[in-house]
Amino acid sequence: MVDSFTTLFDVIIRIPGLLEDTDNCLAGIPGHEATDLVDHLLLALSDLETWFTFWLGGSDEPAYTVHDISTFPLFFQMVQDRTFAEGFRFSSWMNGYIHSLYWLCGNFSSAALLDLLRVNPGLANPETVNRLRVNIVQNTRSLCKVIPFYAESEGGSIGLCSTFMPLKFAATFFQLAGLKAEYDWCEKVSSSIYRNGIAPPYKLDQESEPWVQEGFLAQSPHPPKKHNSLLGRANNPDNFDSTSAEWTKKPALSGLES
Repeated sequence: MVDSFTTLFDVIIRIPGLLEDTDNCLAGIPGHEATDLVDHLLLALSDLETWFTFWLGGSDEPAYTVHDISTFPLFFQMVQDRTFAEGFRFSSWMNGYIHSLYWLCGNFSSAALLDLLRVNPGLANPETVNRLRVNIVQNTRSLCKVIPFYAESEGGSIGLCSTFMPLKFAATFFQLAGLKAEYDWCEKVSSSIYRNGIAPPYKLDQESEPWVQEGFLAQSPHPPKKHNSLLGRANNPDNFDSTSAEWTKKPALSGLES
């Protein structure tokens, strides 16, 4: 039996190889052509959108519903920051999980494309480039709106663990993009929702390593190379001006809604 989870993995299983090929292309290793990679990444993004439309957006029931943050009572009590005034509610933990994968993999693919197009600007038109930037911000905000659903008591330990990657990704992106209110929200969520001995790996590292400075995004003394890290690629500071949230040498982000 084919279900939405199976078909999504048929798409996202291709993405790690494309990211590795992008690394090699940007490093100048022969045998990795930017033109082919741009085509393959655009196809992956198209297939992700097709999956979303057919399996989730095209169903009789909505893929998720949008609710005021007060309808997530535990999260509402623990996190006083109202930067994100709404959250997404899903029919099940699995449905929320596959949405998170969809938004994360869309961001990784879009960011790899931006890396390639920054050094090969003739391979795409400006409208495509701007759409990729807008999609990354919208996807990241969507990831934040999943977290209240995960953090409620009925989500249990697996719900809390499901926040690790979306929250880390979002915090890294917002910090580098200069979106202070959104970054502060991530900090407050990280310091509030974890309980019963559960904490993300990066939080545990901060508590156990004396060289780590205070703050949710403290870095290792041996950080990974930018293009060898999924978070590093998708939050590449070369793509935007960290002081103004405008993309470097590109038009400012516009038309974005929280």
